[in-house]
Formats: sequence, C-alpha cells, structure tokens
Amino acid sequence: MARGWVIGICLTVGAVGSASAQARPDTARYTESVRATVTTRSGTSVRERRLVRDARYRFTNHGDTTAVVAESMALAEIEDGAREDVDVDAVIGGRWLVVGRRVVERPFVPQEVAEVSDLAVVMDDFLPMVPPALGQGTEVHTGVTHWERLADSAGARRYRWLANARSTSAHVVADSVPLQASEDRTESGTGTWAADGRPIAWRREITSQVSSTVRDRTVHAEVTQVIVVHREP
Repeated sequence: MARGWVIGICLTVGAVGSASAQARPDTARYTESVRATVTTRSGTSVRERRLVRDARYRFTNHGDTTAVVAESMALAEIEDGAREDVDVDAVIGGRWLVVGRRVVERPFVPQEVAEVSDLAVVMDDFLPMVPPALGQGTEVHTGVTHWERLADSAGARRYRWLANARSTSAHVVADSVPLQASEDRTESGTGTWAADGRPIAWRREITSQVSSTVRDRTVHAEVTQVIVVHREP
C-alpha cells in the first residue's frame, strides 16, 4: 500500500509555492510531455523506474468554469530496460471540470492505471503559477518562490522561478490503515506568457524527496520530473 501511494505522486504536475490565482486560457489546446524517474527504497530493497507521459488537452471556458478534455494520451513505464505501455483508453475523452482553482469533477481512472500514474489529479495544478509584476531584468522573492523577469521574446513575457517547499500529511488507505507522509520538493522552471496573461509555454524540473510510513514500514522515494507544456497556435 505504501508503494501505491508513492507511485500515485508520479507524473502529477505538482506546483511548488503559492496557490494564488493561476493563469487560465480561453478555448485552447495544450500539449504536455512528462519524463520522470522514481527511485524507491524500503529496507535494503531499491527499485528504479522511469515513467513517460505525452498528452494533449482541450480547455474550454464557460463563465467561471473550465472544462478540460484529454484528447490524446500515452503512458509508459520502463524498468530494467523493459518498456510497458499502459492502456489509458478509459481516460482519453475524460473530462475535468475546474471552478476557479478547484477541480470539481475528474475522469474515471482504472486502478491499474492509477498505480502507475494518478491521472485524476493532473489538472489540480496543471497551469503554472501566475508571475508577479516585474520589469525586465528584475527579480523578487514571494513566499517560497523566487521569480526573475527575463528579456521579452517576440512580444511575450519570459520568467524564471525557483521554489522550495516541505509538506506533511496523513491519509487513510485500504482497510482504514493510517499512512503518514512527508515531502521536500524543489522546483525550477521557465515560462512564457502572452501580453494578455495567457501562458504560452513552460518547462518545470521538480525533485521530490518523499517518506511514507504505513504499518511500521517506511518507504523513501526520490522523484525527478521534467515537464514541458506548449499551447498550440
């Protein structure tokens, strides 16, 4: 059960820093590429896997509600040199409904898929944090995030950020078994925003150190992720 929780954090796009207002697109399509390496240690056992996800999402705004549909998606797990493609057909065409920053509806994700990647949560913070107002060449520290305004490119605004965060949580897993978890996360990224505030493209590199304890068994995991997203013209 500890393994399932650790796997569940993989290939989710976790934001580090403030959960303040996030940029929202008008009707738009975004392509996403995620590459992750997961190393888990429990006692003397060590396991390393690589996870790959490529997806295309359609965003449509209806007032204060955004409907997001997974138009295409591919997911694979690579271990000991062997690649296993995961059947995600049940998720393709699935819909998330987001009101403000809160996801109020998620698509069905089969258990065998969720054990590799919990796709139900990918929209929890898919879009990057909104950068603060900065002049070119200036920087600022806000909360746990350091922002830097880079030179503009073709009229678009470019930023770089670095953030660190620590969190602890308690969950109840199968058979009402309590699970305690802690996470230290570091994120660095760069992104481009249009003049009207819409995010155009971004790249995030996230390293998470996770410890989870269930039934007196502790599992340590290191997850490194590289996430690249582009809005289609």
